[in-house]
Amino acid sequence: MTQSCNNIIEDAKTISIILPTRKRPHHLTRLVDSILDTAKFPENIEICIRVDYDDMEAALVLIPYSNRINIKVCIGSKQACHGHYWNDAWRLSTGDVLQMSSDDFIYRTKNWDVEILKEINSFSDKMVFVYGEDGFQHGALGTHFFIHRRWADALGEFVQTHTNVYYHDTWVDVLATRINRRIYREDLYFEHVHWMAGKSEKDVIYKDKENKVLEDEAIWNSKWRSSTMQADVDKLKRLLNE
Repeated sequence: MTQSCNNIIEDAKTISIILPTRKRPHHLTRLVDSILDTAKFPENIEICIRVDYDDMEAALVLIPYSNRINIKVCIGSKQACHGHYWNDAWRLSTGDVLQMSSDDFIYRTKNWDVEILKEINSFSDKMVFVYGEDGFQHGALGTHFFIHRRWADALGEFVQTHTNVYYHDTWVDVLATRINRRIYREDLYFEHVHWMAGKSEKDVIYKDKENKVLEDEAIWNSKWRSSTMQADVDKLKRLLNE
């Protein structure tokens, strides 16, 4: 449904795919290959990647793609909070639309880029959270969401940095629910090849994340009903034109 708006925002045309990666060169090339295989207009897509200073494997495997798709790499020190990785990559981005992605995703549906832009452009204020099927959460959580750049700019960050490893996607999903701007496209398949879905091995990266689950759960429980969350909701509501 198209929303009325006094200040019409220009239709989104470009997409920035934002992700961290660590010591998974095979995962990274699989991700990029799947984007190239499925996007209708790869020339309108950029992939913004955050890697650690000691992960030269990731930077090297991306070199052969340099003439096929726009790839930007940010190299920095290791961080305890994964939110900093996504935010560092976000700062590289120039796309109208931003996607939270990860190196364990595979893009499966042809022309997904056209469909995502169509959904976001159906709102004149562009303030909508769009996600597809991931073969894992089955619509319960938008683990690979797309939002307009206005959303992140309003918050001053792409994802929150309260928790260490978990709940970064959940925070944005809850915000979308609270402003009633959440769209699930079951027909768009972005496969999450996660070990918990039985689709990959539980490597050292997954194991390291598990050590943070209880700490992050406590932080989440203290924050998601707090004034901190409400402040983000209020920032987004100011951009809505209903």
